[in-house]
Amino acid sequence: MTVSRALRTPELVSEKLREKIQQVVEDLGYIPNKAAGALASAESYSIALIIPSVFEKACALFLPRFQQTLNKAGYQLLIGYSDYSIEQEEKLLTTFLQSRPAGVVLFGSEHSQRTGQLLQGFNAPVLEIAEMSSHANYLNIGIDYFEVGKTCTKHLIERGFKNIAFIGARGNHFTMQRKLQGWQSAMIENYLAPDHFLTTHEAPSSQLGAEGLAQLMLRDSNLNALVCSHEEIAIGALFECHRRVLKVPTNMAIICLEGSSMGEHAYPSLTSAEFDYEQMGIQAADKLLQAIKCKPVDKSTQVGFKLIQRASTALN
Repeated sequence: MTVSRALRTPELVSEKLREKIQQVVEDLGYIPNKAAGALASAESYSIALIIPSVFEKACALFLPRFQQTLNKAGYQLLIGYSDYSIEQEEKLLTTFLQSRPAGVVLFGSEHSQRTGQLLQGFNAPVLEIAEMSSHANYLNIGIDYFEVGKTCTKHLIERGFKNIAFIGARGNHFTMQRKLQGWQSAMIENYLAPDHFLTTHEAPSSQLGAEGLAQLMLRDSNLNALVCSHEEIAIGALFECHRRVLKVPTNMAIICLEGSSMGEHAYPSLTSAEFDYEQMGIQAADKLLQAIKCKPVDKSTQVGFKLIQRASTALN
């Protein structure tokens, strides 16, 4: 009983005795059976997390802090990779729910009908992250990407740029659609035509930025500003401007809707909207843990962003 107590609730055992038991555990190579313990106590200490990408900033920066915060509370992650496929997300969720996790975390608010049915029958907290959602069904922590697109476009307009184009990746994903809608809204409110845009279902890349800018300028050589959904696209557009000997921002201003400190080292330095995805990871874990413990928690939390103004939009 003392050994069991030391392994399950170590704070109830003296430090000296706990260290002695831990030494024996290490000598024997004993690994506690968490699954059996969960069945016996009707408690689970696993969290199912399904991410769409292992490379993009929203996932890569969010994950470490999220996991660290959960680990400190005694929870472990079951991680699945959906590659932006709602069908793959559904398959992963079906598998994960067989383990009866204490909570489920999903990126975004777009899910298959079957996923919605599975979540309705899941008797534990569900948290949607990365984007703000109008859903009332689940906990939510995210970013208003519509406002991001609108704010960045208004920044260009206020500096005198009128012929503003848009290039976006992951065009089938809700977050990118909201960015595009924000750009369109700012253009229309300022009586400018949102005619020149290029989107693709592909992942963001510098090649998309370079080739996309070339295609848009073939349509209208009077373009003088570009809004890019991702930093990789903006970097590619900068390369294309250098190749064409277009001065940035005099001939072509460039702004990025999802940047990082790397933009500071581009030439010229890149104006961008930046997010604290690491802090979002901590906040998401805290919100989920509170919900698991049945403590009061705000259903929806909005994460802000900073518009970092640099040389790529700063006219002399």
